[in-house]
Amino acid sequence: MASVPPRRLSVRPPTPELERDRVVLRWAAVIDKIDYLSMLRLPKTPAGPSDADVRRAYRTFARAFHPDHFRAASQEVRDAAAKVFSAGAEAYGVLSEPLLRVRYLKALAGGQARPRLEDLEKATREDARAAAQPAAALAKTPGAKAHGERADKMIELGELAYAKAALEQAVHAEPGNAGLAAKLAAVEARLYAPRRGGRR
Repeated sequence: MASVPPRRLSVRPPTPELERDRVVLRWAAVIDKIDYLSMLRLPKTPAGPSDADVRRAYRTFARAFHPDHFRAASQEVRDAAAKVFSAGAEAYGVLSEPLLRVRYLKALAGGQARPRLEDLEKATREDARAAAQPAAALAKTPGAKAHGERADKMIELGELAYAKAALEQAVHAEPGNAGLAAKLAAVEARLYAPRRGGRR
């Protein structure tokens, strides 16, 4: 009698829900080691992401990891989703605030992927105090002072786009000047803030 080959086991591809559960568990295992830009899949550029880039990236992240998508999953997966989503919300909170973002990018450039939020907020309060001063007073070199004076004049006239350009030149002249970087971030926040009625 001829032998009968063994029945092939049915190997079905994983369901989308099972694959999604695996992804969230993998993310949860490494989330504490991932920097905020990588977490939201934002490019690492010297200037950092724009406000619009951060909002867009966070929406994509939230669609993938919001805990409501995992209500029918196991407790382990629900906990993993909550952990990942919480980290993403923290990343969004830091990157969507211009002064915090500047401080975070500086920490990231110094090798700190996840500095303590309290330290960032404290440094940002110091930056906010610096940003309240005239740009010319924050500058140390003659070239940066000249750009700072031009920025101060443009701020006084309400020409924030020109003030931003002058501050970018001042920051370029003094790349390590946290006060000038804070002043630039404050001007950008005012320049890009939505106007009443939702228009820009």
